[in-house]
Amino acid sequence: MRPVLEIGQSEEGDQILLVNWFNRNYPQLAPKLHHSPNGGYRDKRTGHRMKLMGTKPGFHDLVLFHPANGYSGLAIELKHNMGKLTQSQKDWIPIFQGCGFLTHQCWGFEEGEKSIMDYLEGIA
Repeated sequence: MRPVLEIGQSEEGDQILLVNWFNRNYPQLAPKLHHSPNGGYRDKRTGHRMKLMGTKPGFHDLVLFHPANGYSGLAIELKHNMGKLTQSQKDWIPIFQGCGFLTHQCWGFEEGEKSIMDYLEGIA
């Protein structure tokens, strides 16, 4: 049985909190914020199917498909408790940047919130 999710106590919880905050504060942009379900436990068969469907390791946690301040969008890799980027996550940075995206690594909800606000307000 899976443990109950504690909002703000894990990377997943921080991301749920961040997406809910974003949807409340930027409802007009909510359809442009996307998460690809790359992480988490998958059985071998499901993992294989996801790979065949185009899932790529290291794809950032949240992608905002909204141009602002000379960027095409914002890609956020969210970490918890000072987690570090994996090599596959690092490999995505130049891909996103080559497409005109600003990329940020954020530790927790507060940094994710600041990253989004700065991006949308032109401070990024």
